Amino acid sequence: MSPALAAFLVRMQLLFTPPVTDLANLPKVGGMASIPTRAENLPAVLAEVMPQVDRLHLFLHGYDAVPEATNHPRIITYLAPKSHPYRASGKFYGLSQETAPCLFIGFDDDILYHAGHVERLIRAIKRYRGRAVVGVHGARYLSPDATFRTHRRSYFFERGFINDRVVDVLGTGTVAFVSSMLPIDPPSWPYGNMDDIMLAMEAERRHMPRILVARRKKSISAIATAQDDSLWRAAVNDDTLHTQQIRLLLEIIGKRPKG
Repeated sequence: MSPALAAFLVRMQLLFTPPVTDLANLPKVGGMASIPTRAENLPAVLAEVMPQVDRLHLFLHGYDAVPEATNHPRIITYLAPKSHPYRASGKFYGLSQETAPCLFIGFDDDILYHAGHVERLIRAIKRYRGRAVVGVHGARYLSPDATFRTHRRSYFFERGFINDRVVDVLGTGTVAFVSSMLPIDPPSWPYGNMDDIMLAMEAERRHMPRILVARRKKSISAIATAQDDSLWRAAVNDDTLHTQQIRLLLEIIGKRPKG
């Protein structure tokens, strides 16, 4: 079955389920983590993000001081040492500070989120009645024997697609979901540098599909990719643990290995 047809069938199935209560009135709450080597990106990224959310939780991982660019009445900053329990999962730290359900939107500190990005994700959440995790960057694994980087079809966030698609994993720098539908506790995750896989596992266990959202080309754009200090580069250098976790995810989904 094609991923586009799978997304259509998911949408049809969810028509017979009640939507999440008060979905239209939930606040739009962003979460972002930043490291000091990306500090120069923050002014441009925040300028794009802040008009689109009601508030942003900004986890400053390893910073010595709060950057001037974050001086905004709707930005809530956290100076976090490298040893903080949330580790690289800091974009989700703000969820632990929210006392009521919200529409959570994940952001990275090296992507420009052009106008309309958040509303596009929220429209997708509404299409799936609040019962899916949505995003614009992800991957679908084509074999139960896949490794983290092989036997997969990747969907890069700068590409355009005319239809929604079901994927196995979404990049957490472009995700959105209803917080009450996907309660998570990143400090309990076995690995603090595999947010995409860990979140996919959490969603699958709650029977929440991951939906890659239709959008025009370059609806968001990269400032830089595969930097020397990026988690992706580290995984490329050694994907042994990532592969173990991907295969566990595929087993949870039901894509069992041969033999």
